[in-house]
Amino acid sequence: MLSYALDCEGPVAIRYSKDNVVDEDEINITAIVDNRGILYKSNKRDVLIITYGELVRDAKLAASELNGRGVSVDVYSLRFLSPIDNKEMNTLIKSYNYVVIMEDGVIKGSVGEEIKSSVFPNNTPIYIIGVDNNFLTHGTRIELKKSCNLDYLSLVEYILEKNQEVRHLQVV
Repeated sequence: MLSYALDCEGPVAIRYSKDNVVDEDEINITAIVDNRGILYKSNKRDVLIITYGELVRDAKLAASELNGRGVSVDVYSLRFLSPIDNKEMNTLIKSYNYVVIMEDGVIKGSVGEEIKSSVFPNNTPIYIIGVDNNFLTHGTRIELKKSCNLDYLSLVEYILEKNQEVRHLQVV
């Protein structure tokens, strides 16, 4: 991404994650397309997790766990937080039963809210998880992620609960 940023003609801000972001899949993908992310696909399209940075690792772990439990989950890694390619995002989102946006920060004013408000009207439920708008206690990164339900096990539980809700809504 740094090489990409250096080649851009306009201003670029690089967001550094709060933890290591080493994802061989993203490093080995050579083409960086403006405002586009990376989609890690499963065979079906039940749930889409949209996230970025270090949380991609937790999302992929949760997807693997859920795919093993019969819930098909894809992960979309945002490489660009702004501007969002609304046309691509709308096309992507409408092909899933529901979407979970995993935020590495406060939900209010977040990328998740930007995506949710800019997606053209469709019936796909979109849920955002992240940090509430209050002060966090001190702790390690792992402890803080767990307290905000941003670790992969909390994400698995959250999606299993939402899966039941969404299935119920589809039947009614």
